[in-house]
Amino acid sequence: MTATASRGIWLGALCGTLAYLGLARRWRRGAVVLAVMVLAFWGFNALMQARLDAFIRSGGNLSHAPPTVTSARDIRLKSTLSQKNTDDLSSQGRWGFVMTGLRMWRRYPLFGVGPGEFLERAAEFLPERKGQASIAAESSSLDPHNIYVAILTDAGAVGMLGFLGMLALIIARAWRRRGEGSDKKAAVDVLLAGVIALSVVGLAHDVHLERLWWITLGFLHG
Repeated sequence: MTATASRGIWLGALCGTLAYLGLARRWRRGAVVLAVMVLAFWGFNALMQARLDAFIRSGGNLSHAPPTVTSARDIRLKSTLSQKNTDDLSSQGRWGFVMTGLRMWRRYPLFGVGPGEFLERAAEFLPERKGQASIAAESSSLDPHNIYVAILTDAGAVGMLGFLGMLALIIARAWRRRGEGSDKKAAVDVLLAGVIALSVVGLAHDVHLERLWWITLGFLHG
């Protein structure tokens, strides 16, 4: 996940790491881990920039660049969005996704617009140029790129209460098991930190559509 150099993913990784260090109380080791994370982030971005600079110096045309260069451009400069996020909705930026989802939720506060309806209804709720967006049909997985807004959009306040209740029950049960021995404490600390990290990442990515989110919750529950 960190190979995308996404700021949301790196922020989530940092929050998860800090949560683990707080639970495990291993601050000396944590200082080394955090230093390595910073160096890795800086090094990865420097590598992408060097790849991009070398291609430009060689006289290459970015519009016809090989995949390794276009990925470096997208990662380092954030100059484009992924292919599925095309047309007017994408021109709104990440904040536009969130605002569109919140506008939907305000219209349908209790039960939302229904699962998967964000794509079909987004053009009605764009913050600007309302109703003028044409969203590509192949963008069938498009959503607000925020798990909390996505749940509010799909299932409303009722769905959000169920989602938060599920998380609360899993975390409370795991926390009780944490006091049953050092092995269980270590496992809960790692998995709880993972859930915290992914929850932060979920502010900018649709992690609830990824296996890793549910696998981590499943292990914490088990």
